[in-house]
Amino acid sequence: MVRKNIEKLKIALIGGGVNSSIGPTHIAALNSSQDWEITCGIFGKNKKLLPSLLDKSSTKIYNSIQSLLKAEKNKLNAFLLLTPPQENKKIIELIKKTKIPIISEKPVFNDLKKLKNMKNYFNKNNIKFLSTYNYSYFPALQELKYLVSMEKSKLNKIIIEIPQQGFFLKNAKIKKWRITDRNIPNLFLDLGSHLYNLTFFLTDCYPQRLICKTSSKKNTITDANIWSQFKENFEGIYWISKNAGGHENSLKIEILFEEKTFLWELKKPDVINCNDNNGRKLLINRSNSSTKYFNNIKYNIYKAGHPTGFFETFVNLYKDFFKKIKNKKYKIKESDFNFDHCYKIIKVLSAMKISSKKHRWIETNVK
Repeated sequence: MVRKNIEKLKIALIGGGVNSSIGPTHIAALNSSQDWEITCGIFGKNKKLLPSLLDKSSTKIYNSIQSLLKAEKNKLNAFLLLTPPQENKKIIELIKKTKIPIISEKPVFNDLKKLKNMKNYFNKNNIKFLSTYNYSYFPALQELKYLVSMEKSKLNKIIIEIPQQGFFLKNAKIKKWRITDRNIPNLFLDLGSHLYNLTFFLTDCYPQRLICKTSSKKNTITDANIWSQFKENFEGIYWISKNAGGHENSLKIEILFEEKTFLWELKKPDVINCNDNNGRKLLINRSNSSTKYFNNIKYNIYKAGHPTGFFETFVNLYKDFFKKIKNKKYKIKESDFNFDHCYKIIKVLSAMKISSKKHRWIETNVK
């Protein structure tokens, strides 16, 4: 297919240098989407240590945000933040006055301080803000969301497990900032944010109250079990871990209704298992012509039989973000994972922290 000659959006990267684990994925996805031009960035003090995926002849490198803004702010269409959560408030304070759209790697922040005022500023000035929760860009999860919305029987329970083994492995190279829990534990920020983003994506709901139990390894919280209750009269049962031997990057979602259940696993990204109360078992996949989103060209880079991967979700994400930023009349909504969504996620994670310390149920105060 020949791509139409559409003007690319110019984007500035802050973070995502050679020491970034997720940076190369974002850069490759931006390039693969063919909608973006990385024109400038800040990657660290050593200009020689640039990501190999960047076009070094056309990407201008700056040593500070101030110098980048002075030279580039009138040429840019968006900023992309690939910096650790504890650094983002300071960065956003510097760039928000440009009113240029901001894309940020999740979970964006690591505490609630000053967030409400910042949220109000973004809303008042209609600044576009998008966070990169990529799992929702799997075709299967788009399909699952549709199936959930169409199910008429009562929703009883959602179960999500995200176990990983980074702290279990002897020779794992873990970045220093990831083993230092500050305000909200890094486990909550990294994996807990996915729990409640996926729950919101699939059900349009945030928990009303929760209780959280954790365990630690070398003073770092590495494992958590959370039980959440929702005002819509269903419950969420969650497990996240960085110390689960044998789980490289696992993700499993189960949704249990009165008359039907659904199961999706990352290790089988193009299959949804469906069971009904007549005992029937159904496999829904991308080869099924009657699906709503599984075969949608918007989410499928190649035909069924070639499994959808983690990288493709970022390509899908950046194609979607391009349209939402390119269209100046489009208003970013909570379902797009905007600033309001990120603020609510941090409120839920803060409640998890309090619950784990006080060993009791905590109200999230999220609506």
